[in-house]
Amino acid sequence: MYHENENDTFKNVLPKYKITRAEKRVINKAVKAYQIHLLKNIILREEDTEWTVDEYLARYPDHFTKHSPTKLRFVGESPADILDAYFISKGESTWCTRWFNLARCVIAIGEHKVKFKKLP
Repeated sequence: MYHENENDTFKNVLPKYKITRAEKRVINKAVKAYQIHLLKNIILREEDTEWTVDEYLARYPDHFTKHSPTKLRFVGESPADILDAYFISKGESTWCTRWFNLARCVIAIGEHKVKFKKLP
């Protein structure tokens, strides 16, 4: 699991970075995209997986297209795209400490949920 700051956990990131309600909504949307993408990699790469490419594509049609019989191509918004859109809508730069703090929240929360294979 990658963290810029190893002290960031799914339990402490929101209070640590003083996340607002609007930012929490953006983080939740980005976490969902993060989960979908990471779970796809875990599920489709396991040999004893219960999911097929077609089943995953049927569950998340807005996020993937079929690339081959055993591969999917991600076409939905990435977590970074979601964070970028939020900052751009506010007229703020996407190259700022706050953007990276929100990204840390997405990673910490997303990694925790993926570890338990919690589907969005």
